[in-house]
Order: sequence, then C-alpha cells, then structure tokens
Amino acid sequence: MKLPLLVGGVIGYVLGARAGHERYEQIVRLGRRFAGSQTVQSAAGVFQAQVGEIMHKVTGSGGSSDSVRQASRNGATAHR
Repeated sequence: MKLPLLVGGVIGYVLGARAGHERYEQIVRLGRRFAGSQTVQSAAGVFQAQVGEIMHKVTGSGGSSDSVRQASRNGATAHR
C-alpha cells in the first residue's frame, strides 16, 4: 500500500513544482474529489471484497496470512 502513495506523492510534487502552487492545489482538489466519488468508493469496496475472498481461499478457513507471506518469500504457493 505504500508504493501507490509514494507514486502519487511524486507525481503530485512534480506536477505542482512545474505548474506552481496554485495549480498543485487545483490538482490535489481534483484528486480528492475523484477519490471521494461514489463510483470510485463503490469500485474500491468491490475490489476489497474480491481480494478478501481470494485471501480466504488462499489461506483456507484455518490458515493465516502469515503462511501466505512466508510462501511468497520462499517463491512457493501456499497449498492446503
């Protein structure tokens, strides 16, 4: 989750530095309005639910996300 925040920050900084502070503030307002829109919020909710279902399938009913992280570090897939 940190990478998208970092990328967004860099993009915002570069655009703001090139266009000036007023334009930067305009871009930030537009981004916040976009992120807060009902359509984006709905899509994010659907996406989050789908990721939750996938994680549940991957970890199994008695598994934990630690086993998935460990398996991904080892280059393996967690199977049950």
